[in-house]
Amino acid sequence: MKPEGWGPWNVRAVNALVHLPSGLELRLGIRTPDGTEHWELRWRQMERLGPLLERDLDGEHRRMGKVRLRLAGATFSYGFLGAGPYLSAGLSPLDDTARQCKLLVRLWHPWGDLDNPAGRYPQQGEAAVISASHFEDVLMRSWFQRLVHGNEDPIERHGLTPGGPVLELSVADNLSVRVNAAGEYPEDMDDTLQGASGEAAVQPDLSFDTEKLQPDQELEEILWRGVAWNTIWHPRKKMLMTPVSRDWCVDENNFGDYVLFPWDTFFCALLAARRDEELAYANVRAVLGEMTERGMLPNVGGGAGQTKDRSQPPVGGYCVWKLYEQFGNDAFLAEVYPQLARWHAFWMKYRDGNGDGLLEWGSDPIPAPVDWWKPHTQQAAKWESGLDNSPMYEDIPFNEEANTLELADIGLTCLYAADAEALAKMADALGKPDEAGRYREEYEALKVRINDLMWDEERGLYVNRHWDGRFANRYSPTSFYPLLAGVATPERAERSVREHLMNPDEFWGEWVIPSIARTDPNFHVQKYWQGRVWPPFNFLVYEGLRRYGLDDAADQLAEKSAALLLKEWREEGHIHENYNALTADGDDVDPADPEGSSDPIYTWGGLLALIALDKKKV
Repeated sequence: MKPEGWGPWNVRAVNALVHLPSGLELRLGIRTPDGTEHWELRWRQMERLGPLLERDLDGEHRRMGKVRLRLAGATFSYGFLGAGPYLSAGLSPLDDTARQCKLLVRLWHPWGDLDNPAGRYPQQGEAAVISASHFEDVLMRSWFQRLVHGNEDPIERHGLTPGGPVLELSVADNLSVRVNAAGEYPEDMDDTLQGASGEAAVQPDLSFDTEKLQPDQELEEILWRGVAWNTIWHPRKKMLMTPVSRDWCVDENNFGDYVLFPWDTFFCALLAARRDEELAYANVRAVLGEMTERGMLPNVGGGAGQTKDRSQPPVGGYCVWKLYEQFGNDAFLAEVYPQLARWHAFWMKYRDGNGDGLLEWGSDPIPAPVDWWKPHTQQAAKWESGLDNSPMYEDIPFNEEANTLELADIGLTCLYAADAEALAKMADALGKPDEAGRYREEYEALKVRINDLMWDEERGLYVNRHWDGRFANRYSPTSFYPLLAGVATPERAERSVREHLMNPDEFWGEWVIPSIARTDPNFHVQKYWQGRVWPPFNFLVYEGLRRYGLDDAADQLAEKSAALLLKEWREEGHIHENYNALTADGDDVDPADPEGSSDPIYTWGGLLALIALDKKKV
C-alpha cells in the first residue's frame, strides 16, 4: 500500500477517508432514527469486510474499498474510490431502518496541528453530491477510467470549509459524495468517464461474498482484507503500520493512538508479503522503531508509551529470514540485521535467571507509563510470553532478584535458538562469516542443552523445567517448538507428534490446536490462552512439521486451519484473534471481559490462511 491518496488511514474510524499527503479528511457519519450520531465506526459495527484494492492507472494511484455496516438495527453498504486528489464515497441503505437515517458529511483536517507548514492544506473544499442508484457503479467505472469533462451535473453542490458546518443529507437517496483534496470541485467534473490508456480492464470483484472464488483465491482474499483494512497512517510517526486491530488503538487509557506488539507485527509482515512487499517491510521497520535503549523490542510500543520492563516472543529473525527467502532483498536485510542482533543479545543477558543456559520469561523493575502495565510481577512476566493467562504459568513463582519466573521455558528457549539460526543465515548472506560462526556455535550448544535438560522421556515430550529440576506437568503447543527450531532429534520429533499432537485426548480434534492440552483442568474455561485455538500456535507448529518432513500431520493441520477460518468468515465475516476449541466460535466471549476476548478483525487470524496456502504451494 502506498502512503498517498485517499484511504481509510485514520485509525479511529473506518468511515474516515484521509488524503495523503494533504491530510484532508472526509468523514461520513450516520444519524439513526433515535437521534444518535455515529461518527466513529469500528469493527463491532462491521457486518462484512469487502475488498480493498489498489492500482496505478496512467501514472495516477487509485484505491477502492467497500464494507457493510450494521448499527442500531440499520444496515448500509459503504464504499469509496480515490483517484489522485479526487474522492468518491457513498452510502447505500440496505433496509427500511437505514432509509430513515441521515447521512452526515464533514470535511476537516484532523491532523492539521501536526507539523504542517503554512499553506500546505487548502482552506476551502467542495463536495459535489451525486445521486446514483448504486454508488458502486460509479466506483467501478472510476476504477478503469479517467474522470473528465462530462454532461451530467451533480444534483447539489456544497461549499465546505474544513472544520466548518456538517452537511446533512437523506440516506434514502443512494448518494455519492465527491471531494477534491486540491481545492474546489471542478464545474466540469462529474461521473462521466473516459477510457484510460494502458492496461486492459480486468473487472475487480467488489462483492462481500468470497465463496465463489477458487479456494486458494478465497483464502488469500480473506488474509489480505484483514491486513489491508487494519493498515493505518500514523501522523506523528509519519509512517504506515498495521496494528493488530484498529479497535486496540482508540482508548487513550489503554494503548493510545497506535499499538505494535512484536510477534504480532512480524507475523503481519509475513501476511502482508503475500501481496505487498513494501507493506511487509513497513511493518518490520515500524516495530523495530520501538527498540529501547537496552536493545529489546517492548511487549507494548504505542501511543501511550512502551513497556521497557519486558519484551515478547523473539520471532523477528525467523520472520525476516522468510521475507528474504521470498524476495531476496539484500538492502533490506542489511538495514534490519543490526537491530535483530541487538534484540537477540537481550535474551541471554536478562532472561537466564538461574544461569543454566536456558531462558525464562521475565520483567525488570523499570517503571511503566500506564498504571495497569505494572512491571516486575508474575503477570508482567506472563505478558512477556505473549500467552497472557496461560495455565502453564499459573503457580510459577516470580523471582524478584533474577527478574524472571522460576521456570525454564521450552517455547522461549526454542524461539531463541531459531533466532540464532536465522541470524547465522543472515550473517552469511551479508558476508559476515565470523558473526555467522558465532551464531551457529550458540545454536548447536542450545540444541544440546534443550535435549539434555528439557526432554521428558517418560512423557515423550519436550516440556518446561522448574528450577529445582522437576519437569512441568502443564503443557501447550510450545512443546512442539523444538521442531520449528530444528533442535529435536528425528525420533523425539516423531514420538511427540504421534503421542501428543495427533492424540485427540490432548491436542488433536476437529478444531485445533488448543492452547493448553485438553487434559488440563483449565482447558474447558475457553477464555484467551486457556484452551482456545490461536493462529500463531498453528503457524509455528505447522512450520516445524514441514521442517521434519511430517507432511501428513502438516497437511491435516493446514486443512483444519482453513476450515476453522472459513467457518466464522462465511457465517459472520470475521477473522478472529482466537477461537473456541470446542465449537470454533470466535464470538462466544464478551468483548469487555478482562479475562480475555477475541477481536473480530485481527490481523494474525490470517495465519490460518497462510498455512493452507503454503500447503497448496500457492
